[in-house]
Amino acid sequence: MISFVMHVYQDAALAQLRLSELRSLYPDAEALVIFDGVEAPELENFCSAAKIHVHKGRRLKESPQWIVRMLRLFLATSPAEYLIKIDPDTKWLKPFQVLGTGGIFGTIHRFNSWSYVNGGAMGFRRFAVDCLLESRVLENPRYEQESFRYNRWLPPYLASTEQRSLDRIIASDIILSDAARSIGLSVSDWTEVLCCASHMQLCERLKLQSLDKLSAIHPVKNAEDRIAQI
Repeated sequence: MISFVMHVYQDAALAQLRLSELRSLYPDAEALVIFDGVEAPELENFCSAAKIHVHKGRRLKESPQWIVRMLRLFLATSPAEYLIKIDPDTKWLKPFQVLGTGGIFGTIHRFNSWSYVNGGAMGFRRFAVDCLLESRVLENPRYEQESFRYNRWLPPYLASTEQRSLDRIIASDIILSDAARSIGLSVSDWTEVLCCASHMQLCERLKLQSLDKLSAIHPVKNAEDRIAQI
């Protein structure tokens, strides 16, 4: 059994589009949308009609508590064996056939001897969620440092529909990958998804990889984008 989770901040309209696509592929799957300190009545109404659970919380993306809240909500509300975290700019193309083998899995990006799982479509086995919370590794003060933050609301991450901001938020995928390794959790690739840091990087990767073998791609932010119309 699989449960999906998505966070929403400035991107409610895009989130609704992607959730609609997700529901067409997984009409009966558990899904939770976490409102990260925002009100989005239209999206909330859509979720109600689509039988998608909503959690309204305060803004937490400046802290690793954003991750902790997500993992706790999963354990408290779902009996599923797998949690799939998706972003509002993650486009689903078809149902996936296989999952990654690790405790945490997704598209792995490598820098020299160091690597992390991109958070656009990131999977967790339930035991991995238990380990992350029980170990309290995410409470390590080092994850509050600037080295684990980035400028989400500036190019190349900013979409044309989003507002610029100098606020630096946590790089949750890098924190999760680092935390997993520090407690001995396995991290593996998920060959059916392709998640990149920017749209330009995604386009370059798609020149080398067939869409036929992919279930999800990230980031696809604008509905008028050629990739978005696939």
